[in-house]
Amino acid sequence: MIIIRPRAAGGILSHIRDEHRMLTAAGHPTLDAGPTDDAIPASAIHHHGMPIGARPHPLRDLRAVLALRTLLGRSPSVAVHAHGVRAGALAVLARRGCAPERRGRLIVTLHNALPTRGVSAAVGAVLLRITARGADGILAVSPDLADAARAAGAEQVERAVIPAQRPGATDAPRDSEELASARRDGRDPNPSRGTDTDSEPLRLLMPARLAPQKDIPTALAAMALLKERGMGPVRLDIAGEGPLRHHLEQLIAGSGEEAHLLGHRTDLPALMADADVIVQSSVWEGQPVAIQEALHRGCAVIATDAGGTRWVTEDAALLVPPADPSALADAIVQMSDAAVRADFRLRALRRSHSLPGDADLLEQITRLLQLD
Repeated sequence: MIIIRPRAAGGILSHIRDEHRMLTAAGHPTLDAGPTDDAIPASAIHHHGMPIGARPHPLRDLRAVLALRTLLGRSPSVAVHAHGVRAGALAVLARRGCAPERRGRLIVTLHNALPTRGVSAAVGAVLLRITARGADGILAVSPDLADAARAAGAEQVERAVIPAQRPGATDAPRDSEELASARRDGRDPNPSRGTDTDSEPLRLLMPARLAPQKDIPTALAAMALLKERGMGPVRLDIAGEGPLRHHLEQLIAGSGEEAHLLGHRTDLPALMADADVIVQSSVWEGQPVAIQEALHRGCAVIATDAGGTRWVTEDAALLVPPADPSALADAIVQMSDAAVRADFRLRALRRSHSLPGDADLLEQITRLLQLD
């Protein structure tokens, strides 16, 4: 089968890598059709350079359609999975040049929020309409994307399975009995915290790319409100890199808040284990992998009720409106209570048992593409 993708990074690229890995291991060889400068690094996968950009470009898009049409013509009835509305629309247009009896199944996963203003919104609406009406199935990572796909004419829309890596044997989450006991006793089950909790800062961890979607300034504004309200010491660690690093460094330096940019980290499980609360302040999310990982590890979580986050957490996280520093500050105050944290840690572990895994993703893809 062919997996078509635009230039991707972060959770989307990791998800596509996992898809390649699982399908290949299950006996379904894959071909990666996407940009060559961020190719999926797996020796078992074949690559085919494809000029699919993130923004409209008539000449480049025409080249991509023609290249895809040639690629599909070499392997009649090959199954195709496109990631993103642009890749999906180009795949639909490429298939139109193939005889109906030679077309394989096409599914498209919608990963990102659709633009809502200006020319980008108009172009996005056209691309979505082409994708929704031309694909055999649409997978949406959030309720708003599912609704938009149906409104654009899609007949088969499903909630996309976006699994996160589960803790390994050497990275096991805290035992649920310990958390239940801590909740009954009204104590903090995190052994890394000191006994003098009045002098120990409440440690917040935000695993996030330094990008506009993550709305880190709202978290910094919430920190300032906590200081104004006279709350005890709070520390915010932000693990991730991105284009807004310089801007955020200036905000932090000017605010004097106890916030730290940790950069890209490979020890996220350890950071989560040391944190009191995992915080997300995004204006939109699909099904955030970092939040899933936090739930798997039994972490207390505060997140914005945006995109597909509620699909992930259900009642296992304290959800607040996006772009609302006051609501976020209120949630942090609530989570400063040890008994509340113990309760949400127990909820996290319970929720983690029903989160999707690799087998669920493999089942969804093979079923919709009729690979078996």
